[in-house]
Amino acid sequence: MYYKYLLILVFILNVLLGIFVLLRDHKNQINVSFSLFVLSVAGWLSINFLSNQFTDYPRAFIFNKLIFLESPYISFALIYFSLVFPYSSFDIKIKHLILLIIPVFISNIFTMLNLTITGVNVVPGGVTEVTFGPAVAIWGFQFVAYILVSLFLLGKKYTITKGHQHTQMQYVFLGIALLAILGTVTNFAIPLLYNNFDASNYGPFLSLFVLGFTAYAILKHNLLHIKVIATEAVVVLLLIILFTKLFIYQSTGELILDTIIMGLVSIFGALLIKSVLEEIKQKENLASLNIKLQEMDDQKDEFISMASHDLRSPLSIIKNNLWFAENSKEIPQKIKENIDVAVSSNEHAINLVNDMLDVSRIEMGRIKVDLEKIDLVQIAREIYEDYLLQAKDENINLVSHGIEKNKKVIVNADKERLVQVFSNLIGNALKFTPKGGQITITLKTDEKDAEVTVQDTGIGIKENDIPKLFAKFVRLNDSHISVPSTMGTGLGLYISKKLLALFGGKIWVESKYGKGSKFIFTLPAIEAS
Repeated sequence: MYYKYLLILVFILNVLLGIFVLLRDHKNQINVSFSLFVLSVAGWLSINFLSNQFTDYPRAFIFNKLIFLESPYISFALIYFSLVFPYSSFDIKIKHLILLIIPVFISNIFTMLNLTITGVNVVPGGVTEVTFGPAVAIWGFQFVAYILVSLFLLGKKYTITKGHQHTQMQYVFLGIALLAILGTVTNFAIPLLYNNFDASNYGPFLSLFVLGFTAYAILKHNLLHIKVIATEAVVVLLLIILFTKLFIYQSTGELILDTIIMGLVSIFGALLIKSVLEEIKQKENLASLNIKLQEMDDQKDEFISMASHDLRSPLSIIKNNLWFAENSKEIPQKIKENIDVAVSSNEHAINLVNDMLDVSRIEMGRIKVDLEKIDLVQIAREIYEDYLLQAKDENINLVSHGIEKNKKVIVNADKERLVQVFSNLIGNALKFTPKGGQITITLKTDEKDAEVTVQDTGIGIKENDIPKLFAKFVRLNDSHISVPSTMGTGLGLYISKKLLALFGGKIWVESKYGKGSKFIFTLPAIEAS
C-alpha cells in the first residue's frame, strides 16, 4: 500500500519539476532537455508501476514491453542535457538531435518485433518476470553507451567550470549519476545477469536523487532560475494535500485544526513567495548594477588611455620649448625664474600622464614588460648616485648598504620598470623627509630572494592607514602621503606594487607614526655573489 502511494508521489514530483522547468523558459535548450529527461523518467515510473498491476498475460506483456520502448528516451534526453548544460559543447541543431535519436528508434524497432523481450511470467502479488530476447544486447548497448557518454560530458564540464556554475553542476551531476548508475544496475544488470527482478522495485525511487539534489540546487543556488516557480509549486502542493484532507476528517476538532493549519500554510506560503521574489529582484538589480559599473569602469580606462596619449605630445613640445627658453642668454633672470616654475609644473603633468597611462595599461592587461636577467645591485647603485645631488641640495643624508661594486645580485625583471619602482620609492622618501633627515637604501639577499629597503626619517604612517597605501589616488589624513608641500599623482605605490607582481615580487611597508617609514620589496634572486 505505502509502496504504491510513494511511487505515485515520486511520479507527481517528477512531472511537476519537468513542467515548471519547461514553463520557466521553453526556448532554452537547457530547460527543454532537462524537462525531457525528468518527464521521460516520470513516464518510465508510471509504466513500471502499471506493469506489475496486471495479472493477465497480454496486458502484462504490453506494459513490460513499453518499459523497454520508453527507457531509451531517458538516455536520449540525458545525453541532450549533457551537451547543453551548463553551456553548449557546440551549436546543437535539429540535425544533431535526429542523429542522436536514430539509435533509439532502432532499439525501439527490435523491441516492437518482440526481439528485446520475448515474454513475461506474471507473479501474482510480486514482480512480473521478463524473458529476454537476442536483441536485448542492442537495447543495452544503446542505453548504457548513452548513459556513459552523458556522465563523461557532465563530469568533464564539472572539472572545467568554476564558481557558482561549478557548485550548481556538483549537485546536478551527483543526482543524475546516482540515478543513472544505480537505476541501470537495479532495472537492467541484476535482472539480466541474475534473473532477479525484485531489485527493479527500487529503481523508480532512485529518481529521488535527481529530485533532491536538483531541488537543493534550485533553492540554494538558483539552478535553472526557477526558484520562484519551485517555491510556488511546494506551497500549492501542500495546500492541495491539506485541502484534500478536509474531506476525510474523523471529527469536528480535526476539521477545525486542519482548517487552521491550511490557513497558516496559506499565509506563510504567500510570505515565502513574496520573500523569494524580493530576493531575486535584489539579486537581478545587483547583477545589472555590476554590469553597468564594469562597463563604466572599462569606458573610464579607455578614456584615460586615449586622453593620456593625446596629452603626451603637447606636453613634450612644451617641455622642449621651455628648455630652449630657460637656456637662452637673452631672457631676464626674473622671467627665467618663472620659466623654472613652468618647467617644474610641466614635468609634474608629464609624470601624471605617464602614471595614468601605466594604470590604464595595467587594468586593461596591456602593460608590456621585457623580462631579462639584470644586476639589481648595479641598478640600485645607479639610482643612489642619481639622487645624491638632489638629497644634498635638500640637506638630506642619503646613505646605502649592500650595493658595493664588488657585489652582484641577478634578478629577472624589466630594467626600465625596475628603475621606475626605485625612483617612486626614493622620490617619495625625499618628499616626506624633513631637512636634516636621513634616507637609507639597503640591499640584502637570502637563499631565495633579494630584499631592498628604502627607509626614511619622515613623518611616518598611521597603522590604520597602511592597508590603504597601495591603492589608487589615496590621500591619507595626517600621514605619509598627505604632506601639503608635496606634489604627487597618488599612483606611484600602486604602480610599483603591480609591476613588482609581474616580476614575481612583492612590496610592503613598516612604519610608526612620527618615526619614519620603511618600504621593502623583494624579488626572486637567480644568482648572488
